[in-house]
Amino acid sequence: MQTDTITSSELRNLPPELRAEFEQIVVERERRFKEERGRYFVPIKPSNPNAFGCPSNDQAGLWESDADEIWVFGGNRSGKTAFMVNFFDQIARGVHSHRSAKHPPPVKLRLVAPKWGANVEGVLLQKFREMTPRAAMKGGSWRSAWREKTHTLYYENGSLVQFKSYEEDLDTFDGIDLDGVGHDEHGSESIYDKEKSRLLDRGGFFMCAMTPEKGQTWEWDHVQHPPEGLSVVNKFFTPMGNPYLNAEAVKKRLLEIRDEAVREAKIFGRFVALGGVVIPQYNKAIHIVPDRHLHPSAYRMFCIDMHHRKASAAMWVAWEPIEGSDELKLVVYRTMKEFMTVPQWQEEIRVKSAGEKIQDWVSDDPDGDQGKDLNAKSSMSGQLTEGKKGIPVIQVSKPSGSFAAGIMKLRDMFMPDPMTGKSRVEIFESCNYEVRMINGDWCGSLPWELERYQYKTTKVADEETLREHVRKVNDHYVDDLRYLAMLEPNMKEGGSSGPKYMDDAEKYMGGEQGSVYG
Repeated sequence: MQTDTITSSELRNLPPELRAEFEQIVVERERRFKEERGRYFVPIKPSNPNAFGCPSNDQAGLWESDADEIWVFGGNRSGKTAFMVNFFDQIARGVHSHRSAKHPPPVKLRLVAPKWGANVEGVLLQKFREMTPRAAMKGGSWRSAWREKTHTLYYENGSLVQFKSYEEDLDTFDGIDLDGVGHDEHGSESIYDKEKSRLLDRGGFFMCAMTPEKGQTWEWDHVQHPPEGLSVVNKFFTPMGNPYLNAEAVKKRLLEIRDEAVREAKIFGRFVALGGVVIPQYNKAIHIVPDRHLHPSAYRMFCIDMHHRKASAAMWVAWEPIEGSDELKLVVYRTMKEFMTVPQWQEEIRVKSAGEKIQDWVSDDPDGDQGKDLNAKSSMSGQLTEGKKGIPVIQVSKPSGSFAAGIMKLRDMFMPDPMTGKSRVEIFESCNYEVRMINGDWCGSLPWELERYQYKTTKVADEETLREHVRKVNDHYVDDLRYLAMLEPNMKEGGSSGPKYMDDAEKYMGGEQGSVYG
């Protein structure tokens, strides 16, 4: 009988021995579809955009890639975790279409997720139980293959998959050399760095499958600007491209999420400022202008945000009169972000400021106060003033309420005038440069920081975006700008009578000699 199916009447007419054998085949096939679905996994190939205007998930493009790193950004239920589990399972079994040639069994793999109970046990281990053929497991069953003590799944061919959570101490991510590491959802960059070291000896690969529910995290900058020599590929998956979901249910869910930012993250897997941009008035089309000569009566200031273990950020600004107005315009005409010693900074600041009449010099230190660090020794700002090449900086003081006042001042100054369309802030084009890695951190320009300067949420994205606290990441230039904005001079007839918005001189000085309001 040359057919793929058999009717119930045909089954009843089979000889008893053949009928029993056939029934066993049917039962085994149903079990495999339920417990060993990895046998039938085929990566989805891209197709024309669907009714939502979104292309189907290009799983095949990632599956066939030879890149050092594979990043899967996707909405909830888009199939990204199932894709990653099957990817790792096939490499462990030695049946991956091309990666198994480079990493033949036995291989050592590791998968990491945010929480052990909810994410590792509740998702990853469950997926492996559903996908991995029992014959491939050590001893032929999950019970014999899984070691609870080491959180490791062993294969019959000697391969292993180790499972961990982001909750574990950073030191625990050292240890064995690995052929591949996978991160399920957003994790810290420090864990990523640890994991990459484990891949060096075996020339291993890295994969991450995540929904960007925490906003514009480090992962997106890494993918957009990978280190030189590192091959990185990424794709976006959506639930609309998952053929195993009910299309009507997906459409209903899409309409239920009213917050546009949350919808972008949860459905389309895109990186958005979930907590809201702190200075939404910033617009690169308005605020970035070609470099030009400064006004001859401009009042110039300098500020540097000092750091011990990361790049310090320096900024030169000029306050210019606005024609037909008694207000001033803040022009950012030079910026510099580098990881250097204090003497190197002294030299650079002097060279770049040569011939310029800078009226005010201010700085901010990460720790300590009044020129001293936490050990009562000279702080970085204090050291900056020392020697023949010392820079006469005054350390900022930060009384209660100064941060909020500075943010509101910047918002007001970035707001375009409804009549002219111009604002009180200009940033020279030369201050808008490409992001680069400095001492292990991604460092970008002032415009880059402004676009990422956002409020953080106390939990992952839901239908109510929480706007509570500012996320203090990549904000060194913004800090400089905030300090300088609060020091706006009161220029009349080409002169200056000091800060315009501080009537109380003692408050301006921070209550103590040698500090300014920040």
